[in-house]
Amino acid sequence: MNSKLRMLTAPFRVFPDFIILGEAKCGTTSLYRYLNQLPVILGADVKEPNNFREYGGSPLFCKQHFPTYATLAYHQARHGAVRVGEASAEYFSKPNLPKTIHGLLPDVRLICLFRDPVKRAYSDWQMLTRANREHRPFEEIVDHSLTFLSNPDHEVVLEALDHLEYHPLRYVARGLYHRALI
Repeated sequence: MNSKLRMLTAPFRVFPDFIILGEAKCGTTSLYRYLNQLPVILGADVKEPNNFREYGGSPLFCKQHFPTYATLAYHQARHGAVRVGEASAEYFSKPNLPKTIHGLLPDVRLICLFRDPVKRAYSDWQMLTRANREHRPFEEIVDHSLTFLSNPDHEVVLEALDHLEYHPLRYVARGLYHRALI
């Protein structure tokens, strides 16, 4: 469905009951796929719509990838209680985004997935190496990142980098889960 049609039908669409968030390589895609196999779960029309990251607190824009009220009613008639959800890993590490989501949807359930930070970092590095976006050895990146991140004066730079999808500190920085949970 094209974006103009999704926008035109946005007033007739529902908000999600749950959102799966986490970091890249933490299992959000797998959990989302498993849940979407259940007849009582309706997902967004794309995995990782990132509506709340892209459109902030705009209810109309944020609804565009979710099922319509008619679709929800049809599934509820067939299966009873049905839940609508989405998974967007990028929501977790973006500053204040969980708070923005909570402000718009105070009753939404946020399901956070975590993974051993070292395994997550290595898996992320492998993915970007295969995509030819990373060329440095993993150990070199980790050493550089740990040196940079151990300096408290660099916190401002790290906060600015959090707004980017790719940056050289991502492998280690995205494993600092406590920063997003504060």
